[in-house]
Amino acid sequence: MIQIRYNKRMYYKHAVLDLSFLLLAAYVLLYVAMRGLAGPLFKD
Repeated sequence: MIQIRYNKRMYYKHAVLDLSFLLLAAYVLLYVAMRGLAGPLFKD
């Protein structure tokens, strides 16, 4: 069935997108936490 193969490829693409999004969200959260803990240190 072609539908299964197509769904598998779409699932792989979505998994990669979700992984990159999770990494980006974790980086942003870490950045915000570091700014909150050491505010004066990270002032622009």
